[in-house]
Amino acid sequence: MKNLSSFLKCTTFFFIALIVLLSLFSYTPRDIAFLSYPPHATHNFIGIVGAYLAFGLFFLFGYASYFFPFYFFCLGFDALGFWRFFGLGRSRLVNIVSFCFFTTFLAAFIGLFYEDSGSTLFKYSGVTGWYLAGFAKKYLGVQGSFITLSLLLSVNALLLFGYFFADIIPVIIKAFGFLGAFFSRIRAPREVVLESRTVRIKADSEDKKKKGPKLAAIKEGEKTDFLEKKPAVKPEIKFYSPTSAVPIKPPAPAVSPKVLDEAAAKKKMEALEGTLEKKFDPKMYKLPTYDILKVPPALDYREVKEDIEASIRNLEETLSDFGVEAKVVSVQKGPVVTMYELEPSAGVRIQNISALADDIALAMKSSSVRVVAPIPGRGTVGIEVPNEKKHLVYLREVLEEKAFSASTSKLTIAIGKDVSGSPVVADLKDMPHLLIAGTTGSGKTVCVNSLIASILLKAKPDEVKFILIDPKMVELAHFTGIPHLIHPLIFEAKKAFAALNWAVEEMEQRYQLLAGEGTRNIDAYNKNGNKMPYIIIIVDELADLMVVAKDNIETAIQRLAQLSRAVGIHLVLATQRPSVDVITGVIKANFPARISFKVSAKVDSRTVLDSMGADKLIGKGDLLFLKPGAPKLIRAQGCFLDDEDI
Repeated sequence: MKNLSSFLKCTTFFFIALIVLLSLFSYTPRDIAFLSYPPHATHNFIGIVGAYLAFGLFFLFGYASYFFPFYFFCLGFDALGFWRFFGLGRSRLVNIVSFCFFTTFLAAFIGLFYEDSGSTLFKYSGVTGWYLAGFAKKYLGVQGSFITLSLLLSVNALLLFGYFFADIIPVIIKAFGFLGAFFSRIRAPREVVLESRTVRIKADSEDKKKKGPKLAAIKEGEKTDFLEKKPAVKPEIKFYSPTSAVPIKPPAPAVSPKVLDEAAAKKKMEALEGTLEKKFDPKMYKLPTYDILKVPPALDYREVKEDIEASIRNLEETLSDFGVEAKVVSVQKGPVVTMYELEPSAGVRIQNISALADDIALAMKSSSVRVVAPIPGRGTVGIEVPNEKKHLVYLREVLEEKAFSASTSKLTIAIGKDVSGSPVVADLKDMPHLLIAGTTGSGKTVCVNSLIASILLKAKPDEVKFILIDPKMVELAHFTGIPHLIHPLIFEAKKAFAALNWAVEEMEQRYQLLAGEGTRNIDAYNKNGNKMPYIIIIVDELADLMVVAKDNIETAIQRLAQLSRAVGIHLVLATQRPSVDVITGVIKANFPARISFKVSAKVDSRTVLDSMGADKLIGKGDLLFLKPGAPKLIRAQGCFLDDEDI
C-alpha cells in the first residue's frame, strides 16, 4: 500500500509538471481572445486551458514560471524516495511557502536585468518581479538589490532543497579532493614518488622485525598482557532528586533511587523524601530552643515616661506657634519611633498639619517626621517621631511573645515590633509571597536572616525546605550546610535561573500529586498521611538576576507567584534597588505583601508600597509593612539578629 501511494503521488506530480511545462513552452499571446483580434485558433499543446494557465503564470512571474514544472518534477522524485526535497526536516507547509517566495524573488532577480512594461505584458519578470525589482532598485540600488535578492534566493533554496544539497555537497567535496590528490601525484617528480614508497616499505619492514621476536616468544598457555581481557569500567551514574535540565541535588550524599511503579511526579517526591531520611532521622531531630539567642537588655521605664511628657509639651507648643490647635490624646511608645495621636480642633484642616512635617521635625530635633493623616477608624492624626534613645528589637523577645509561640503554622515569621511595642508576626502561607526592599544598611538583609531563623526555630527539615540564592555570596553564607537546604547556596545567576525552572517543574508535579489525591492544597494533602515539605525560595538581590536574564527570571517568578501557593512553594524577593525595571508590574501584582526599609527617593517608596513614606524612615531596621488585608501600613522596628546568634 505504501509503494502504491508513493507511485500515485509520483504520477500526479509528474502529470502536473508535464502539463505546466507544455503549456508554458507552447504559449503565444494570440491564443488569448482579448489579446488578439480577430480570434485565432488555439495553438497551445494543452488547448485553451493551457493557454490561459501559461498566460497567468507569465503575467505574474515571467520566465520564473518555468520553475513551477521543475518544482513538481522534484516532488515526483521525492515521492519515489530518490531525492529528499523537503529540506531540513521542515513541514510541507513551510516547503510550499518557501517555494512561493523563491519563485517571487527569482522573478524580481530577472527583473533587475530586463526592463519590463505593460506593453510587453511583463513577459520577462512578470508584474510581481517588475514591481519588486523597481522597489528594490529605488531604495537599494542595482548592486544592493543584486546582493539582497541573491541572499534571499540562497536562503529559500536551502529551505527547499536542503536535504538534496546535504546529500550532493559531500560527494562534490570528495570528488574535488580525489581530483586534487590525483593531479598532485601526477605533477610530483617520479623520483620523489619512488623515494617516498621506498621509505614507507623500509619502515614497515622494521616494524615487523621489532614485533617478530615478541610474537615468537609467546608459548602455548602463557598469559599475555595485551591479550588478557580487562574488566570494563562501569560509568558512574548519578541520580538527582528531583531531576531537571540543570540538576539541583541536595547537599546529602547521593542516594540510589528505588524502583517505583507510581507516576513520575510521585517518584520525584519519594526520592526527595528518601534523601531527607538519609540526611537525618525526623524522630531524633530536635528543634533548637530560644536559649541560643541573646537575651535583650532591660529598659528603664521611668526615663521613658519623662521623655514622653517632655515631647508632648514640645509638640503641642510647636503646632500652636503655627496656628494649629490640636491636643495629644494618645501616645504609643515604640522601640525606635513614638506615635503621637493628635485630635485637631474644629475647623483645622488636615493638610495644614501634613504641611508642617519639616517644621515639627526641627522643633522635635529629629531627622524626619512621618505624618499619618488621618489614622483609619480613629478620627485622629498620627505623628511618628523617632526616639532620641533607640532600643534594638532582639529576635528572641519577639519569638517569646504569644503571637509567635501560639501559632501552629510552620511558616510563621517574626518581623519586629510596631510603634506601640506590640509584636509584628505574620504567616508566610497567608501572604503568600513577600517582597523586601531597602537601601544598603537599612536592615534588609537582617530582616531576611530573621525570617529564615524564625522558620528554622519552628520547622524541622522534613517540614520546610529552602533554596537560598545569594548573588552577593556573603549575605546568606551563615546558613551554609543547614539540613533544610535542597541545594547548597546558589551564587551564580545561571544556576539561579535553573533553580527557578526546577521550582516551576516541581510545582507542576505537586499539582499532579494533589489531583491524584483529590485535595486542593498542601495542608489537605499532608493530612491524608502524606509528607510534602514546604519550599521557600529566597533571593537576596533580585536586581543582579534581572540584569542577567530579565525576561526569563520574570517569567519564572510570575508562574511561581501565581500558582505555587496551593502546593506550598513561597517566594521571598529582596532588592536594594527598587526601581520599576527590577520590581516590574508583573512582580508587584503577584506580591501583595511587601516590606520597605528606608529608600532614597519618594518614587522608590511608591514603587514598593504604592504610597509615600518609606523615604522618611530613619534606617537601621525601621520599616513599613504592607500586610494583605490590613487597612494601613504598619510601621515597625525589624528584629535584630547578630551573626553570633546565626
